[in-house]
Amino acid sequence: MRPGASPKLIAHHVRGARYELFYGEGSMTQGRVTRRWRTAVAAAAVGGVLLQLAPSAPAGHGVPPATVLHAGGRSQRGGLVWEDWTSRSGNTCVQSGGDGTGAYPKRIRLAPGRHRARFVLMRRQRPSAVKLTAWHSLNSQGQQTGPSEVLPRKLESRRDANGRVTAWVARFRVRVPPSYFIRLYVRWPDGKCGGPRHVLRTYALRAAG
Repeated sequence: MRPGASPKLIAHHVRGARYELFYGEGSMTQGRVTRRWRTAVAAAAVGGVLLQLAPSAPAGHGVPPATVLHAGGRSQRGGLVWEDWTSRSGNTCVQSGGDGTGAYPKRIRLAPGRHRARFVLMRRQRPSAVKLTAWHSLNSQGQQTGPSEVLPRKLESRRDANGRVTAWVARFRVRVPPSYFIRLYVRWPDGKCGGPRHVLRTYALRAAG
C-alpha cells in the first residue's frame, strides 16, 4: 500500500489505468467532524478508452502537478510509477490517480564530471516531503537493481517579480559516470477534501560518450 493511501483509493486503483472519483455536495470539515456527501460518481480510463460510469466533473480538476528535471541545459518530465491526487472545486471534491509502468525515460546525457541538477515542482504550495532515491544500473526488464542511495537535496521557492511563490525547486548534485536512475517522491499537504496528494516518478541521467 502506498504511503497515505486510503483503502477506498486502493480499491479503485488498477495497474495501467487512470480513474477519477467525484464527490458531490455535502458538508466537509477536517479533524473530528465526519464528512458527509450526498452523491458520489466515478469515471475510469483503461488503455486509452473512457469507461463512463457516471457524469464527469469539470475538466482539469484533480490533476497532479508537473515535476520536471533540469540538468545540463536539458529538461525531462519523467515516467510514471503512480500518482494520487485529491482536490476541491466549489462544492465538489475530485480524487484521481493512476499507475504507470515504472519505466525510465531516455537518459539526459551529461559531460563526465560533477553537475548541478534540479527538480521543479510546479505548484505554489510547499511540499511536505521530497525524496530522491537513485540507482546506478537497470536489470534486463529496465527496472532499477543493485544498491541505492538517497540524494541530498535543498528545497527553495521560486518567485515571480512580485515576490509570489510560483513553484518549488529541489536542487541536488550528481557525478557521472555512473548513470543515475532516480525515483522522485513528492507529497503535498492534504487540502480541504483530505488526501492523498502525492506522486512517484522516474528520471534518468548518464555520462555522454
